[in-house]
Amino acid sequence: MNLRPFLIASVLGLLAACASNPQPQIRHADRLPAGQAGQQASDADSGVSGIRKDVLEELGRDGPKPVIRRGSGAPINQAAASAPPPSLTSSGQASFNFEGESLHAVVKAILGDMLELGADSRTEHDAIVGLVNELNIDARFVGPEFQRSTSVRSHPNAAALLEFLKNEPLTGHLVLVKGSRGIKLETVVGAL
Repeated sequence: MNLRPFLIASVLGLLAACASNPQPQIRHADRLPAGQAGQQASDADSGVSGIRKDVLEELGRDGPKPVIRRGSGAPINQAAASAPPPSLTSSGQASFNFEGESLHAVVKAILGDMLELGADSRTEHDAIVGLVNELNIDARFVGPEFQRSTSVRSHPNAAALLEFLKNEPLTGHLVLVKGSRGIKLETVVGAL
């Protein structure tokens, strides 16, 4: 029995499980520090609260106009809710056509530091590098934690990876991009 697909799926699942979402911050003008409250007041006087100046020039001084659409008042579409579910006759497997290429030749990974690990950071980053090497996954590592774990295929930050991708683009591949928000890998996605 071949465990390689299971191990790959497990690694990808573990990487997906450590995603961190930014927490929203709600502040009321009467509770903001004096400098920020004054800034908002001056913006409110001009009628353009929170809009960048370059966007204002493009849109005109009035800024964007709100669009309000009235709903029907019905919480759900009753016809769609009462319809029977579609029959899904499938074997439960997905197939991809990579034109004769093996999965390892097509799938790539860009892994950024996991900044939330604290004291276990070095151990966990070492384990990820070991697993990637064991499974023979073509991966790029980004961030100082991964650079301590490996000097092969690693980059100190997202900007350095972007420079690398300008010379060696990953076109024609499936690329997993995963890392903590502090590593800023979202800046790399546009270059893929």
